[in-house]
Amino acid sequence: MTRTRRVRRRPLTLVAFLLVSMASWGLVSVAHQRTPQAQALPARPPSADQHPPAGTRPTVLRSQASRGLVAAAARTAPRAVAASRSSTASGPYDKYHGPNYTSRVLLSFDDCPKNQVQLGNVLNWLTANNVGVMMFPTGNCVGSFAKRYKVNITLQMRAHGQYVGNHSISHSHLTHLTRAGVLHQLGAPGVVTNYGRPPYGAISKTVNGAYAAKRMREVLWTVDSRDWTGKSASRLGRDVIAKSRPRSMVLMHMQWRGFYPATLTQIKTGLAKKHLSLCRRYPGTAPVRTPDRLPC
Repeated sequence: MTRTRRVRRRPLTLVAFLLVSMASWGLVSVAHQRTPQAQALPARPPSADQHPPAGTRPTVLRSQASRGLVAAAARTAPRAVAASRSSTASGPYDKYHGPNYTSRVLLSFDDCPKNQVQLGNVLNWLTANNVGVMMFPTGNCVGSFAKRYKVNITLQMRAHGQYVGNHSISHSHLTHLTRAGVLHQLGAPGVVTNYGRPPYGAISKTVNGAYAAKRMREVLWTVDSRDWTGKSASRLGRDVIAKSRPRSMVLMHMQWRGFYPATLTQIKTGLAKKHLSLCRRYPGTAPVRTPDRLPC
């Protein structure tokens, strides 16, 4: 029995020894005085909506143990922040920039080329210069080229590594249509894919809902070239160069003066002087469903 009692008393003796030691280090008092903030030090800084109100200060614990905890958090915070930034570097989808998460400038062209020769010249230039753009032909355009030239321009564009999106069937103002009307415009004979640009950039709750129902993301723009005003090719090129920033999405149209090799060369050269580059084409034939992150 005596031997059993000794075995049972050893843990108590050890605990008592630890309590005395902790008290001498000032840890026991800290354990009783810890605030909720000290009990749950975050592994990384809180998000914007979790920051304390302006003018408030975090609770400062003056004990040696609390200073050790704060120092440890300070040492691990930079690594946590770096990990957070790398995991969310792409960020949420932004319809104004589209699926380009790089610093490169992405040109985009709506509507319809004037003819097959013009389209072929541009596609050849894009391939030769390793440039990728987003093209948004209307369904009527696709049908017109199929009838006039016996070609499927969506296949032709993708074969050159270009990204093709929906631009409705007849370039209708989608906000003037019912939900059923919008859904019709987003289907065949228009381009059926996962990204689309509403004509005129016109959106509403109904339009947004129709795109979501079609599992299609909207693509707008950050730079409007206003080529439809009839600008000369040189003036158009200068405007695009001046307005472009890293990750810009530039709006142009296939029937106007930006859709020519000479204008594209001017834009590419001018952007290079600003230390900006154009998005690169897809390596090989671009898929029917545009990648959610373009390999620019």
